[in-house]
Amino acid sequence: MAIKNMLVHLDNSGTCAQRVEAAVDLARRYGARLSGLFVVPDYFIPSYVEAQISADIIAEINEQAIERAKLTLEEISSQVEKTGYGIDMQIEEGNMIGILGEYARYTDLLVLGQSQPQDPDNVSAELADHVVIEGGAPCLVIPYIGVQPTLGKRVLVAWNESREAARALRDALPLLVEADQVTVLLVKHHSHNEDHTAMQEKTMLAYLADHGIVAETSLCVDDHGDPGNAILARASDGDIDLIVMGAYGHSRLRELVLGGATRHLLKEMTVPVFISH
Repeated sequence: MAIKNMLVHLDNSGTCAQRVEAAVDLARRYGARLSGLFVVPDYFIPSYVEAQISADIIAEINEQAIERAKLTLEEISSQVEKTGYGIDMQIEEGNMIGILGEYARYTDLLVLGQSQPQDPDNVSAELADHVVIEGGAPCLVIPYIGVQPTLGKRVLVAWNESREAARALRDALPLLVEADQVTVLLVKHHSHNEDHTAMQEKTMLAYLADHGIVAETSLCVDDHGDPGNAILARASDGDIDLIVMGAYGHSRLRELVLGGATRHLLKEMTVPVFISH
């Protein structure tokens, strides 16, 4: 499936501009329509102080948040206008995950930011964790340190034979076709069957070749139950500028949804991560 429309999440954080820049570059590359969404979240009032805050004060706080969002959209509009590309932007009020998830159902690719606790205006904490499931759309998470100009040219695909990894691989095909280098990292336990791994490697390369993608494979034997660190290390060693992966299942209920390796990657990532569920 071609990428024909993209949605970028907007906020007041200091890294929003570089997230938008990456989204514009990708949208231009694929000729996609680009939209931006700023969600002003519901104002949370602890129950023990709710009676002490009047409705007028709450309304004023909400109005200030909306006015600040409008200023951010004006800055982004000026930023994008200089590139000669177009972006449609809007502001919504309410539950951030629910609204982003709803909008994500009508887009080919959702661009999010990495959580940065040091920035009080960064509202990306665990957004990707939830929205990739709520919205059903692939998400491209941009690290707060920024991206390389070559985003998507040297791609590492993390593969563990799971349904989620297969979904991520298929969703990422438009990017893989345009890449200069594609490496499939076969994540295995030390007790893996070598004959099965060899068959898997051959089948994977043939599948990608059917889509015009010349790829190579690399074996990662995870002896420590920590594939997230192993993937990050391979990405660093190979000067990778994009990681593609799905969810890795673990025994804990929360990790069954997204996977410990994926959550670790989203926390420690230094290059963009493309995820699907």
